[in-house]
Amino acid sequence: MPNETCAAFDAVPPFDPNVLHRFIVGADRAPRPMGAAEVQALGDPFASLLLARGQFPRSGEELLKEMKAAAGDSDPLKTQSSFVVGEGSQVASTAESAGVDRTLRFVVTLGRGPDGPDLFLSVPDPKQPNLIEVMAWDRKVGGFNYYRSTSDGARWMFAGNSRDALAQASRGKGPFEAHPSGALIMKELKTPWINWDSPAAKIHETAFVQNDPRRTHPWFKDKEPNGALFFEFQAARPAITRWAKARFAPLRNGGGQGDEPEQILKQILGTPTVNLATTHITNAALEPSSVLDVPSTFFIDTDGLSIVGLAQPPAFTVSGKIYQRCLTKFEVRMDDGRRFVQKGDTHFCFLVPERAFEDQAVLQEAIEVGLISKRLAACLLMVDPWNPVFSARRETLLRHVPAKAAISNGKSRFSAEMARRILAAAASGPAGSPEAEFAERWGAGTRFASEFNRLLNGYYAAVTEQLKTQRGFDGYFRLADERRQAFKKRTRIAEFPLLLPRTNISATGRRMQADGTVRS
Repeated sequence: MPNETCAAFDAVPPFDPNVLHRFIVGADRAPRPMGAAEVQALGDPFASLLLARGQFPRSGEELLKEMKAAAGDSDPLKTQSSFVVGEGSQVASTAESAGVDRTLRFVVTLGRGPDGPDLFLSVPDPKQPNLIEVMAWDRKVGGFNYYRSTSDGARWMFAGNSRDALAQASRGKGPFEAHPSGALIMKELKTPWINWDSPAAKIHETAFVQNDPRRTHPWFKDKEPNGALFFEFQAARPAITRWAKARFAPLRNGGGQGDEPEQILKQILGTPTVNLATTHITNAALEPSSVLDVPSTFFIDTDGLSIVGLAQPPAFTVSGKIYQRCLTKFEVRMDDGRRFVQKGDTHFCFLVPERAFEDQAVLQEAIEVGLISKRLAACLLMVDPWNPVFSARRETLLRHVPAKAAISNGKSRFSAEMARRILAAAASGPAGSPEAEFAERWGAGTRFASEFNRLLNGYYAAVTEQLKTQRGFDGYFRLADERRQAFKKRTRIAEFPLLLPRTNISATGRRMQADGTVRS
């Protein structure tokens, strides 16, 4: 079997370093040289300003220098911002942690505007000829063009456009392992942005070893002062939304066929990827008297339910005393799998997966273009809503997705057809099935909000009571760990050993219940 992971790029045999090669993993058996016309047809600034002119930078620093030199005086590409991220960035510098791989890397953007930057670069070392990853917006066809250098920085490959993430041959392969919908990934999207340099957690020069030249490099010394706060709102969210709008543009502008509808519904009913949320309390500052702000998205899909106009939960909290007992009982530790072990939680406590913003953006677009009605979306999300991620019950409904979807004059029969299929299955199926649950929700009619809010508010009240007891929160802590392990197995962005804490908890198929308790 050929290697169809991102590692495929570093397994290629040597080729001419002065020729761009196309290697869309899954669609191409091996890299092939691209002709001048092919390179010129790529509509992003990296291709037009450098690659089409025969310039092949060997380092991240060289790439940005050449890009800015080629851009016009008033071109937004002259605007550069640098950011730092690392899963071990907050591990204290001690003798015990001296050899820890903190997976530090730079993310640099060029351009600025309402749609976000036009170019994103990720590289572990600015000066060295090492692995360089580039996403650049294609101004001709839309979507991001993905580029990848080999690990020695000597050879460049065009790895596909965002649309190749949705194509059958390349789906889930190469860069689209980590970018399953073709969108930019910032897995730690929300405050306090665990692992990113931010106002909540600065990455200091001591994260690098003593003589590491990256300590004094301008990308580090002059990094964006607001770090992840700036990146979230000026880069990540605009970029993700930009691609979602481009993806749905054929449906928005004149109707017709869109993506395979199952690909869209997978992002609504399934969990193709996640974002990671935490409390704002650090492990180091945790005291019995602390009050931890437990992420509401652990309990419910707050963002998705907001899109369809349903009630938002109250602030959920747990006492530091209860939380500390969990850390001891479940032997929580950070462990790099080599020799470094540190008792306690991740830098910010209670790291949990939540539904990804890229999936919320797809839900929003699908509703706005008229493909999916708010009623259908609400009824789908309200099947097993107590488990906002990795819900096998909700994913079961994918078998009822119609094969085709079309929009005419801003209207579609898609929602009615999918609802009809699920209702037919419910009528002939067993009680308690996901289809039966959907049928019950559908029965609330077009004015579903009051009935759904009644269910949600009852659940929120039950959760609030469970959070007051050690037994109740123990169940949540076990469930959180099980979801973390599901995230590690089912997605491709759990790359580094210090991303997640380790515990003594075994997976038993835990699920949240409507009464706020956890069942194995």
